[in-house]
Amino acid sequence: MPASLRNPRLREPSHIGKQRAYTIPPAFQLPRNDQEDPLALFRTSLHAFALSLALVACKPQAEPAGAATPAANAAPAASASATVPATPAQATTCPSADFSAFLKSFSADIAVQEKATADPLTMIQLDPDAQPEPAPITRTVPLAKVEWPVIPNLEAARNGGREVTISEEADGRQVLVRTPDTGDQQVYHFAQRPCWMLVKVDDQSL
Repeated sequence: MPASLRNPRLREPSHIGKQRAYTIPPAFQLPRNDQEDPLALFRTSLHAFALSLALVACKPQAEPAGAATPAANAAPAASASATVPATPAQATTCPSADFSAFLKSFSADIAVQEKATADPLTMIQLDPDAQPEPAPITRTVPLAKVEWPVIPNLEAARNGGREVTISEEADGRQVLVRTPDTGDQQVYHFAQRPCWMLVKVDDQSL
């Protein structure tokens, strides 16, 4: 018997036991979990950034602290103006609106005269040397140069025999003080500005 038949060997096909290497094209390869895909990371970051922008855009912005203050203050102010009537301008406080009471105090107190005399004060005095007859001379005298008292105490003047006559004129009152049967005579003019005050002294004495 031939030797080849004694120990027959089965031959394995040449394609068995040998694995043929097969390369998958890159276009069809799936990314492995243990490898990083740069594009995938970039896309993930881009999606996260876009989501954060959307959240910020949707979130209502808080108003500045000072922005709400005027509106908050305007409401109480409007309410107060609606409930509280407007206060008229306060009238000037005068010592006395009644002329008789004012004149009594004015003629008796130099301090009152200093506060209630016009600055400057118009003063008229006759010039006895003027020709052909005495003529009035008008001066404006600063308050600092006015000689006090500018008017006699009228109560004392009456008690001394002088006449005191009070009359109305277009812009106020005039007070005539004279000594009968003599040339001694003065006229004092008062006006309300807005309180009573002496504005002119006309000395008609000769």
